[in-house]
Amino acid sequence: MKKTLLFFALIFVAFSLTGQQNLRKSASSGIIKQNTAKSATIATPALRLANSLTENWLVTSVWENNTKTEFTYGTNSEVATTSVWNKNTIAWDLSTKTEYTYDVNGNTTLILNFSRSAGSWISTSKTEMAYDASGNEILYTYSMWNGVSFTGFSKVEYFYDAGNNPTSEISYSYNAGTTLWNRAGKTEYTYTAGKNTQDLSYTWDLTLPTPAWVLSAKSDYTYNGSGKLTLEVDWDMDNTLPIPDWVYATKTEIGYDGTGNMNISTFYDWDKTLPVPAWVASLKSDYVYDVNKNLTQYTLSMWDGAAWMGYTKSESTYSTNQSVTLSYNWNALTSLWDLKTRTTYNYTDITALEKPAENGIKIYPNPARDYIVIESDGGSGTATVQIFDLQGRKVADAKQSAERQIIPTAGMKKGLYLYRINAGGKVLTGKLMVE
Repeated sequence: MKKTLLFFALIFVAFSLTGQQNLRKSASSGIIKQNTAKSATIATPALRLANSLTENWLVTSVWENNTKTEFTYGTNSEVATTSVWNKNTIAWDLSTKTEYTYDVNGNTTLILNFSRSAGSWISTSKTEMAYDASGNEILYTYSMWNGVSFTGFSKVEYFYDAGNNPTSEISYSYNAGTTLWNRAGKTEYTYTAGKNTQDLSYTWDLTLPTPAWVLSAKSDYTYNGSGKLTLEVDWDMDNTLPIPDWVYATKTEIGYDGTGNMNISTFYDWDKTLPVPAWVASLKSDYVYDVNKNLTQYTLSMWDGAAWMGYTKSESTYSTNQSVTLSYNWNALTSLWDLKTRTTYNYTDITALEKPAENGIKIYPNPARDYIVIESDGGSGTATVQIFDLQGRKVADAKQSAERQIIPTAGMKKGLYLYRINAGGKVLTGKLMVE
């Protein structure tokens, strides 16, 4: 899970360097929760996403509607409504809706999700967030609709030091039988010279004579002279050894171009089955930017044991109030890229309604297909990004050391996810749809 997270983060870093307008540790370095509307905000403060349209490329060489999402904004609220294309009726069918509520500081306090059934909106889930006086999120609670009322499902408590740096978090799962919250996991963060250099993860072990926290995973981070993340090494605690000890799990190496944009990230697995255990390449992401630092091309490749093979690719173009992304899959039989989807994002000037933009943090596109872009205001330092499925399980966890980063969705099933991003105490939470 860690590898998935870090890989997501790396892709995220590269894409985040994109700037959509002028646009591991897979499970241990970051948090992600649900958010659609705010996720849609782009780099230019006065612009927000008005709507998005995703189309499929057919074998008949024509574009066919797939999904569209429309956004409406209020002073302290936003609504994102998604529709799917009905081939039989040749019309759009309402599918899902997400309503967001914010406090006066722009912090997300409530997210309500709905699905469309028999012509009506039916509640599906609820997310609630609480904050301390400094604006740090201290409590995240996710509940599911059981047909009559909302029932607790997962909960996370967050703790900070005097400098508003996250120091630890504790996750809980809800026991419907006892109606109590049970401890599940804990992560502790260590800082050196203001940088998060190590994470320690624990699980709550009920099998012990006296239940206690037991170390399960560790991540170490290395930065370059510019303060950018260049290496992440993930470890697992091996309790099968005569004396339990840390063993390698995954590793990610990150490179940057001369202007500071992340241009390559390579992911490795530790292969202990080899005669001499060693790191084995697994995935690689390459990024290309224009002069405005917009990400114009992202390519994900897989190591086949002898060479890198293409897997997915995205190409993006930008104009004043619109961006278009084409997505491709690699065809091993023809050794060519097959065009798959086109997603168009249209933005509108709603300066009059502008409020603090997610505490300086933005995430887009939403819905996402190949990648997720996360942007911060540049003054928050390293950020943690976490993604959870609807069962409250962390499926991605990553570090963001640049103002913009990209997280690939490769390995994530289609559906709804929750995200949480913490950058120097600034927190963004919400819903993310992966198509």
